[in-house]
Amino acid sequence: MNPFKILIMRPMGWLLLQLYQIFNSYGVALIIFSILIKLVLLPLSMKAKKSSMKMSRLSPRMKALEKKYGSDKQRYQQAVMDLYHDEGVSTTGGCLWGMLPMLILLPLFYMIRSPLTYMFGLGAEQVTQIVTVLQNSGIAIDTTGYYYQISAASQMGAFMDQLTGIAPNLIGLNFNFLGVNLGAIPDFKIWSFAFTWANIGLFL
Repeated sequence: MNPFKILIMRPMGWLLLQLYQIFNSYGVALIIFSILIKLVLLPLSMKAKKSSMKMSRLSPRMKALEKKYGSDKQRYQQAVMDLYHDEGVSTTGGCLWGMLPMLILLPLFYMIRSPLTYMFGLGAEQVTQIVTVLQNSGIAIDTTGYYYQISAASQMGAFMDQLTGIAPNLIGLNFNFLGVNLGAIPDFKIWSFAFTWANIGLFL
């Protein structure tokens, strides 16, 4: 089992579903969800920023060392390492704290684009059955793309009587937010893009 699914994607999917049930709006739930994630990542961001600031403060002294040792690269590198040690600066600290948030944010991207899998905890077979029911009911869902679960989730509300037999815990999701259907897929073709507030918001 993928550890990201167990430790990040499924718990965060559950949290997003709880927020939706509180606010009854996918858009509001995503905003609150994003704020919570930002708060969780704040300590890591602060550590990365502090490490970056320490490195910036040492820059003048490193230039002085470079001037002092000239072409003797070995002595220069040793002097720089001694400087880092004396000042308590880690050469990998900034990169490490900067990379850790990505290990959370990248799985979250996959979680958000697959609400049936992670918000409702459905298996691949159940997702396929739901999509099939919607397609047989005349709903056009392109399963070759990456966002078909969002399209399916945004259309489930009118077919809950048929879908609860597949997964009893399903609920219809309200994807409309400030006039934008968050379940729609934006058209990136400039020549066919209609400049309405809904399309512009979805594109952004």
